[in-house]
Amino acid sequence: MNIDTNNTNNECSICLNIIDGHKIDCIRCNNKNCLECFNKMDKKIKYIDKNVVLEYKCPQCQLEVSIDIFDTNNIIKYDLNKFIKDYIIELNNGLIQSNISNNILNSRLMELQFIFRNFYNIIKMVYIFDKVLLLGITTIIFIAYKN
Repeated sequence: MNIDTNNTNNECSICLNIIDGHKIDCIRCNNKNCLECFNKMDKKIKYIDKNVVLEYKCPQCQLEVSIDIFDTNNIIKYDLNKFIKDYIIELNNGLIQSNISNNILNSRLMELQFIFRNFYNIIKMVYIFDKVLLLGITTIIFIAYKN
Protein backbone atom coordinates (compact mmCIF):
# COMPACT_ATOMS: atom_id res chain seq x y z
CA MET A 1 0.00 0.00 0.00
CA ASN A 2 1.52 3.30 -1.14
CA ILE A 3 0.52 6.40 0.76
CA ASP A 4 1.56 9.65 -0.83
CA THR A 5 2.64 11.93 2.00
CA ASN A 6 3.15 14.91 -0.33
CA ASN A 7 -0.59 15.24 -0.97
CA THR A 8 -1.34 15.76 2.71
CA ASN A 9 0.38 19.16 2.47
CA ASN A 10 -2.20 20.28 -0.12
CA GLU A 11 -5.19 18.73 1.63
CA CYS A 12 -8.03 20.98 2.82
CA SER A 13 -8.42 20.71 6.58
CA ILE A 14 -12.22 20.89 6.36
CA CYS A 15 -13.33 18.80 3.38
CA LEU A 16 -10.07 16.79 3.13
CA ASN A 17 -9.96 17.19 -0.67
CA ILE A 18 -6.73 17.91 -2.50
CA ILE A 19 -6.39 21.65 -3.16
CA ASP A 20 -5.72 22.34 -6.84
CA GLY A 21 -5.99 26.13 -7.11
CA HIS A 22 -5.53 28.87 -4.55
CA LYS A 23 -5.33 27.79 -0.96
CA ILE A 24 -5.88 29.77 2.20
CA ASP A 25 -2.97 29.32 4.63
CA CYS A 26 -3.15 30.17 8.33
CA ILE A 27 -0.16 32.14 9.58
CA ARG A 28 -0.15 30.58 13.04
CA CYS A 29 -0.97 26.89 12.59
CA ASN A 30 -0.17 26.43 8.88
CA ASN A 31 -3.72 25.16 8.32
CA LYS A 32 -4.77 24.98 4.65
CA ASN A 33 -8.28 25.43 3.28
CA CYS A 34 -9.70 25.35 -0.22
CA LEU A 35 -11.64 28.29 -1.67
CA GLU A 36 -14.91 26.36 -1.54
CA CYS A 37 -14.61 25.80 2.23
CA PHE A 38 -13.31 29.35 2.72
CA ASN A 39 -16.43 30.74 1.03
CA LYS A 40 -18.59 28.74 3.47
CA MET A 41 -16.80 30.16 6.54
CA ASP A 42 -18.36 32.92 8.63
CA LYS A 43 -16.88 36.24 7.65
CA LYS A 44 -17.61 39.80 8.72
CA ILE A 45 -16.70 43.26 7.56
CA LYS A 46 -14.88 45.50 10.02
CA TYR A 47 -13.57 49.05 9.90
CA ILE A 48 -10.05 49.13 11.32
CA ASP A 49 -8.03 52.36 11.20
CA LYS A 50 -10.28 53.81 8.48
CA ASN A 51 -9.77 50.68 6.36
CA VAL A 52 -12.45 48.19 5.40
CA VAL A 53 -11.28 44.65 6.03
CA LEU A 54 -12.84 41.22 5.84
CA GLU A 55 -12.27 39.20 8.97
CA TYR A 56 -12.54 35.45 9.42
CA LYS A 57 -11.34 32.90 11.97
CA CYS A 58 -9.07 30.00 11.20
CA PRO A 59 -11.15 26.87 11.82
CA GLN A 60 -8.20 25.17 13.51
CA CYS A 61 -6.61 27.72 15.86
CA GLN A 62 -9.35 30.42 15.86
CA LEU A 63 -6.88 33.14 14.83
CA GLU A 64 -8.71 36.18 13.46
CA VAL A 65 -7.27 37.02 10.07
CA SER A 66 -7.94 40.35 8.34
CA ILE A 67 -8.02 40.72 4.57
CA ASP A 68 -8.03 44.08 2.77
CA ILE A 69 -11.08 43.78 0.52
CA PHE A 70 -10.10 46.71 -1.72
CA ASP A 71 -6.93 44.97 -2.85
CA THR A 72 -7.68 43.40 -6.24
CA ASN A 73 -5.14 40.64 -5.63
CA ASN A 74 -7.06 39.59 -2.50
CA ILE A 75 -10.38 39.69 -4.38
CA ILE A 76 -8.96 37.31 -6.97
CA LYS A 77 -7.05 35.10 -4.51
CA TYR A 78 -9.93 34.67 -2.04
CA ASP A 79 -12.70 34.79 -4.71
CA LEU A 80 -14.50 37.61 -2.86
CA ASN A 81 -16.67 38.80 -5.77
CA LYS A 82 -19.83 37.05 -4.54
CA PHE A 83 -19.24 38.05 -0.91
CA ILE A 84 -18.73 41.74 -1.79
CA LYS A 85 -21.78 41.69 -4.08
CA ASP A 86 -23.94 40.13 -1.34
CA TYR A 87 -22.60 42.61 1.22
CA ILE A 88 -23.41 45.60 -1.01
CA ILE A 89 -26.92 44.24 -1.61
CA GLU A 90 -27.35 43.78 2.16
CA LEU A 91 -26.18 47.36 2.78
CA ASN A 92 -28.57 48.64 0.13
CA ASN A 93 -31.48 46.71 1.65
CA GLY A 94 -30.57 48.08 5.08
CA LEU A 95 -30.52 51.61 3.66
CA ILE A 96 -33.93 51.09 2.07
CA GLN A 97 -35.32 49.75 5.36
CA SER A 98 -33.82 52.73 7.20
CA ASN A 99 -35.47 55.14 4.75
CA ILE A 100 -38.81 53.38 5.16
CA SER A 101 -38.49 53.49 8.96
CA ASN A 102 -37.48 57.14 8.80
CA ASN A 103 -40.52 57.99 6.65
CA ILE A 104 -42.82 56.11 9.02
CA LEU A 105 -41.36 57.94 12.02
CA ASN A 106 -41.69 61.29 10.23
CA SER A 107 -45.34 60.65 9.40
CA ARG A 108 -46.05 59.62 13.00
CA LEU A 109 -44.27 62.74 14.23
CA MET A 110 -46.41 64.90 11.95
CA GLU A 111 -49.51 63.08 13.19
CA LEU A 112 -48.54 63.70 16.82
CA GLN A 113 -47.81 67.36 16.06
CA PHE A 114 -51.24 67.69 14.47
CA ILE A 115 -52.94 66.05 17.46
CA PHE A 116 -51.01 68.15 19.97
CA ARG A 117 -51.66 71.37 18.04
CA ASN A 118 -55.40 70.59 17.89
CA PHE A 119 -55.44 69.49 21.53
CA TYR A 120 -53.78 72.79 22.46
CA ASN A 121 -56.36 74.72 20.42
CA ILE A 122 -59.23 72.80 22.07
CA ILE A 123 -57.84 73.49 25.55
CA LYS A 124 -57.38 77.16 24.62
CA MET A 125 -60.99 77.37 23.38
CA VAL A 126 -62.29 75.70 26.58
CA TYR A 127 -60.26 78.18 28.63
CA ILE A 128 -61.65 81.15 26.66
CA PHE A 129 -65.21 79.76 26.85
CA ASP A 130 -64.78 79.27 30.60
CA LYS A 131 -63.61 82.86 31.06
CA VAL A 132 -66.46 84.25 28.91
CA LEU A 133 -69.03 82.15 30.78
CA LEU A 134 -67.60 83.13 34.16
CA LEU A 135 -67.50 86.80 33.13
CA GLY A 136 -71.09 86.57 31.83
CA ILE A 137 -72.39 84.93 35.01
CA THR A 138 -70.48 87.43 37.15
CA THR A 139 -71.93 90.33 35.13
CA ILE A 140 -75.49 88.95 35.43
CA ILE A 141 -75.06 88.47 39.19
CA PHE A 142 -73.55 91.95 39.51
CA ILE A 143 -76.45 93.54 37.56
CA ALA A 144 -79.02 91.49 39.48
CA TYR A 145 -77.67 92.58 42.89
CA LYS A 146 -77.05 96.14 41.80
CA ASN A 147 -80.76 96.74 41.18
